[in-house]
Amino acid sequence: MYMITDLLFVELETLIRIHHIVCIAGHTLVLKSWKTGFPLYFTGAAALELGSAGMNLYLVYNEDDTCAIIYAFVMTISNII
Repeated sequence: MYMITDLLFVELETLIRIHHIVCIAGHTLVLKSWKTGFPLYFTGAAALELGSAGMNLYLVYNEDDTCAIIYAFVMTISNII
């Protein structure tokens, strides 16, 4: 839902806008045509979002070495999952 809100009400860079559109299309496709695979899809999407959360933490607190370590760890784990 937040992606649709972003598209409608937030000024986004072109690549982020394209990313949101592709994600919405992917979510819709999975919900409509791959219902048995949804748990696997959802697990993967959640893991990738954890990596994004680590990146956002680092972008906000980029002078903190602890945040850099957390970012590297969480992004690595989310990509392995």
